[in-house]
Parts: sequence; structure tokens; C-alpha cells
Amino acid sequence: MSKRERQIIATCGCIAYCPGCRDPLNDQATWVEDDEGRGVYGCTTCGRQSEWHFGIAPGPILLKPEAVKVGA
Repeated sequence: MSKRERQIIATCGCIAYCPGCRDPLNDQATWVEDDEGRGVYGCTTCGRQSEWHFGIAPGPILLKPEAVKVGA
């Protein structure tokens, strides 16, 4: 595990990886969330948007590997 990944876990408690380039999303991506714990990460490394849910499990659940922004 890299130093960056250890820092993300210490700060966020979990890591969500981009389904496109596998870069950690927590510390570098844009995040747009709805009211139910779901949201869309936009990876700043490869540009892929993916939909995630943080409210139904101990860790993030990838719902859609490619998504449109919430509210778009």
C-alpha cells in the first residue's frame, strides 16, 4: 500500500478507486452527492465519472462505472 493510500484511509476510512484508471478518487476527484449517500466522482486523472453509494455498506459501493453527474 502506498503512502498516499495510507493517508486516504487515515483521513476518509476507505478508498474508492476509479473504474477506468484505478487511481484513488477520495483525494483528487470531484464529488457531487445527493441526499441519500449516493454521488458521482469525476476522476481528475482520466476524466471518467462513476456513481457510488456510501450509505449502504461499510465501504463505498460502485453503482455505475460510467455515470452522468447528479442533477445534470
